[in-house]
Amino acid sequence: MNKDTYDLIIIGGGVAGMTAAIYAARAGLMTVIIEKAGFGGQAALTAKIENYPSFREIEGFELAAKMKEQVDALGVDMKPNTLTMRLNVTAGRLFNEHRIQYQNKHGHGARQITLANRTAANAERIAALVKAAAPECEVVVTSPTDNLLRQMLRNVELVLQCTSLGLHEGDALPVPPEWIPVNTPVFDFVYTPSQFKERLVAQGNRVSNGLEMLLQQGCKSFELWTGQPAPVEAMRQALYQNEE
Repeated sequence: MNKDTYDLIIIGGGVAGMTAAIYAARAGLMTVIIEKAGFGGQAALTAKIENYPSFREIEGFELAAKMKEQVDALGVDMKPNTLTMRLNVTAGRLFNEHRIQYQNKHGHGARQITLANRTAANAERIAALVKAAAPECEVVVTSPTDNLLRQMLRNVELVLQCTSLGLHEGDALPVPPEWIPVNTPVFDFVYTPSQFKERLVAQGNRVSNGLEMLLQQGCKSFELWTGQPAPVEAMRQALYQNEE
C-alpha cells in the first residue's frame, strides 16, 4: 500500500501502535504507522518477556518481529520517518504563534477530523487552524451533546474518555452514557469512581479505569528519580488497596 491519505495515522510503532494497526486494518481502515526509531519500541529491546498473551516466555525482539509480520500481512504502511503535529492548547487558548506544525516529507494526512468541545468557539478556532494547515482535510465541529456525536458513537469499536471529567464530585458527564452501545468497551482515564463509569457498568459496558495507567506513570517516575527498577507489584498492591 502506498497512499497519501489514510483513515488512521498511528504515531509510534511499538507494541501498542502495532496492535492498534492490526485491529484497524482488520476493520477495513487504510492505516499507516509512523515510527522515528525501530519498530517494536521498548519491547524489541527487552531480553525476555514473560506471561504475554499466547506466549509464556519470548524474547522481546522476536515478539516485535512476529507483530510486524502480522502488520505487514494486513497491508499496513509503515514509515520509518519523523512526523510532528503540534497543537498547543492551554485552558482553551492557543499559543506558539497560533499555528499547527505538520511536518512529514511523505505528506500524510487524515481524511477527516471531528472536534467535539463543550465550548463551540474553542472548537471552531481549532478547526480554522487545522483547515489552514491542511485544506484537504474535512473538519467537523460538534459538541458533546450534539446528535451527530451520538450517531458517531454507534459505529466506534472503543471509547477513550481522556478528559478530567469525573475526577471531582459534581463533574458533568463527558457524554450521556446511553449514547454508547452496550457492546462497546470504554477506557476512562480517570482513576477514581465516577457516575459515568457506574452508569456504563450498570447498562452492561465493559469499563476500565485509569488506575493501571497511573501505576505505570508512577513506576516511570520512580525509575527516573532513583535510577532503580520500580517495585511494580508492591506499588500495584498499595495502589489497589488504597483504591478499595
